[in-house]
Formats: sequence, C-alpha cells, structure tokens
Amino acid sequence: KEIPILKGEGFMILNDKVTYVAKWTGALTMPDGEIKIQKILVMPEVKITDKKINYDGVVYIKGDVHSGSEIFASSDIVIGGHMESSEIKSGGNVIIKGGATCPIRGSITAAGNVSAKFFEGVTVSGKDISANFFINCKVTAKGYIRTYGRAGILYGGTCHSTYGIEVASVGNKTGAKTIINLGVDSSLLSEYSALKKTISREEEDLRQLAKEKDRLQEIGAVDRQLMQWKVKINAAVSMKESKLKDLRQKEVKYEEEIKKGGNAQAVITETAYAGTVFVIDGLVYRLDNDRRTYDKLIFRSDTKKENILVI
Repeated sequence: KEIPILKGEGFMILNDKVTYVAKWTGALTMPDGEIKIQKILVMPEVKITDKKINYDGVVYIKGDVHSGSEIFASSDIVIGGHMESSEIKSGGNVIIKGGATCPIRGSITAAGNVSAKFFEGVTVSGKDISANFFINCKVTAKGYIRTYGRAGILYGGTCHSTYGIEVASVGNKTGAKTIINLGVDSSLLSEYSALKKTISREEEDLRQLAKEKDRLQEIGAVDRQLMQWKVKINAAVSMKESKLKDLRQKEVKYEEEIKKGGNAQAVITETAYAGTVFVIDGLVYRLDNDRRTYDKLIFRSDTKKENILVI
C-alpha cells in the first residue's frame, strides 16, 4: 500500500515523492497529525538588559528568565530554568522546567497548555494548566487545572477552570482564602451567543442569494450582462456556504466546550482545607472544616444546578 504524502508546513517533498526536506532549521511538532516545522530562537538566558523578545516561531531559553523580561512568541516557549517576575505570551504551549516566581509582577498567557514545576504569585492563562503546586496565583484555564502527586497543592489566590480541577489538596492549614471557580464563564457564553447571531445573519443572506440564483436559473442565458450577474451570484452562494460550514464547525466546538463546562467538578485526592470557597455554576460552597479523604472528594453541582454536592 502506498504511504500517503505527508501534510504540514515548513518542509517540501523532492521529485522522488519519498524524500522530505525541512525548509529551515527549527522545531518539529505534529498538531492534529500534521507535521509542522517552525523556526526556533535559542538563547542561553534572558535578562532585563536584553531587548524585548518578539519572535515568529518557537523560543527556547536554556537557562533562567530573570525579573523584568518580556517574551512574545507565535508558537511554543520553552524555559529550561526558572522564570521570575516577567511577562510571557505564547501562541502555543509554555513549558517551564523550573518554577515561576513572581513576587512583584508577572504573567503567562498561552493559546495552548502551560506547565511548570511550580507557580508562585503568577497570573496564568491557558488551556490545561499543571504544576506540582500553585501558591497565591490567579489561574484561568479553558481546560483543566492539575497538580502532580500526593503533595500537589493549590492554595491562596483564585482559579477558574472551565472543565474542572484535579489536585491532591486545596487551601492550607492556616486557612488561606482560596477561591475555586468552575464551569463556563460569561465571556464564553457571550462569544457563543454572538456566533449564533452571526450564523443566523449569514443563513438569511444565503436564502436571499439562493432565491436570486433560482430566479436566474428560470430565466436562462439571455445576454452577456445577465450571464456575468449569474456567475457572480453562483460565486457568492458558494462563498457563503463555505463560510457557514466553518461557522457551524465553530458552533459545534463551542457547544462541546459548554457541555464539558456543565460537568465541571473539583476532584481532591488528599485534603480540602477550611477557608476554601468553591463556586460551581454560580453556586457557592464554603468549607468551614478540614475534609480529608483516603480515596477522593468530589465537589460538583447537582443535575438541576441548585446545590453543590460533596461526594
């Protein structure tokens, strides 16, 4: 069986149809099964004295990112050391092999996932966000928030996760105020509502174009001007159908995300400490006593979205 030609960006196939050559030295990833070779910037470390990094591709920092630095990349950002009080924005994933500590200011914003050894005092935004522990952070995840191992803990600050959290412990012995917000946020619902309105408008436009197309079909070819108008209408119908197809695919993705958000829950495998506040689907549940478990505790709303259940 012939192996199908590889699809993707950043490489070309030679005349023999089996040899592929990268267009440049870079980082290779396979999102959705397609090969993507992107340019890569490699640096030993980043200091405040360095210029702001703004790179179209992958940025790989072998060492530390020192306080006051700024890194913007269209794709992944990989930091081999520690990050301190800096601003990072990525069009892909952010991977920090050390931790991220931001006592003054600091934020990480990613279109993809974010992971580090730990986060302390950091504002983090991304899809799935994971670390050994989160301390006094503001975390916003479009997917899940997770900690690793039995010592994994999330305490202090606030977090919002669309799908839920999976952590060993939340809060701490001193009763640090920790707010866990789960479920679909208002911004996602607003985006979905705006998309529905756009689809409705486009469908109405398509109906009008289809009527005109049918009318022209009945008339047939009369003169050159009418023929040109017919060609334009046919092209407009085709473009509108293609646009609607893309919008409906986006609508399905939004609906899947909203459905998952409706099932959001907090899974605690060790301890939920007093002082932790759970906000699930707009319902508030405050822990007044420590809750320990040998298996797991699950906090979620009931099917009618009227109460928070602790299982």
